[in-house]
Amino acid sequence: MTTQRQGPFGSLLHRYRAEAGLSQGELAERAGLSRRAISDLERGVRRAPYPVTVRRLAEALKLNDAGRAALLSASQKPGAVISTDTPPKAEVRHNLPPQFTSFIGRLQETADIRQAMANTRLLTLTGPGGVGKTRLALRVAELELSVYRHGVWWLDLAPLRDDAQLLQLLSIVSQIGERPDEALITTLIAGLRPLNVLLVLDNCEHLIGACADLADRLLRGCPQLRLLTTSREVLRCRPRRSGASRRSQYPWRTPVRTWPKAKQSNCSLSARKPFVAGSF
Repeated sequence: MTTQRQGPFGSLLHRYRAEAGLSQGELAERAGLSRRAISDLERGVRRAPYPVTVRRLAEALKLNDAGRAALLSASQKPGAVISTDTPPKAEVRHNLPPQFTSFIGRLQETADIRQAMANTRLLTLTGPGGVGKTRLALRVAELELSVYRHGVWWLDLAPLRDDAQLLQLLSIVSQIGERPDEALITTLIAGLRPLNVLLVLDNCEHLIGACADLADRLLRGCPQLRLLTTSREVLRCRPRRSGASRRSQYPWRTPVRTWPKAKQSNCSLSARKPFVAGSF
């Protein structure tokens, strides 16, 4: 029988969790992860978690700057170059539209989506019109603000009428201007490449081909960028070389909610294995 040895990250995470007085389940709930994920990290089953996962844990544990830096350093593979220039919360940038109503219910769906986002770089909330994809995506984006060092950016695609306007909107939102000597997509990728950001593309269905192509290019060219999209159909991104991870893009079926008695007409992430449509 093989015994898994606890690595430096697992040992440090366990110590920080104990100091915070949290159980594995409580930390998992705060960080938007599963209890199994916390257990695997502490036992050394996973020794090099994604940076976004580390930041979620640091936020959930309410670590100071020194603690965050130590946890991030312990998560790196030997020889990796790391950056600890995490700005204060007040400097986290976003353009999320203000909400004037309360977000009621869907706590489990929100937690499931955040957990999926910790393990994939492209997540699409799918479902028919009117089931609440936009509001759910906005709520998740609000909760993810502290996770991404360079912000969360919202792109409302509903007013757009042709594919060319998609890149123009991204240029405006990201404040990356056009250059006369190169294609706009090239400029955008170069500007976004060093940034740890979450882009939320809302209402992709009428520009589904352009959105899939943009997602494909951004995910290949910007290693710290992640995408959350809403659409009535799944984005079909090209898979990478054979042998690459297949857990890179999830469509998440948005359950239909009726009041006062909630009834799900579609299945949720926790109830059904999602269809994988791409690989990044």
